[in-house]
Amino acid sequence: MLKEAKLVQIGNSQGIRLPKTMISKYKLEGVCVLEEIEEGILIHAPDQGKLSWEETYKEMSLTSQDEWAEWQELDIDLDRH
Repeated sequence: MLKEAKLVQIGNSQGIRLPKTMISKYKLEGVCVLEEIEEGILIHAPDQGKLSWEETYKEMSLTSQDEWAEWQELDIDLDRH
């Protein structure tokens, strides 16, 4: 969907006004992330609740210790099968 927005003067800067329907639809509030991509500027809400790859790895390493402990306790003869 394409929409036009006019640049408006805001102090020494310029900005755009977003329609209320778009703000609600994309859950924009307070702070928005401006991401420069090849096609232009992408505006979106900050990722909340999502971990970065590094954070995901750290989180998995903490939880996986408990999960692997159960496997270490099993007495399985792999050569038997």
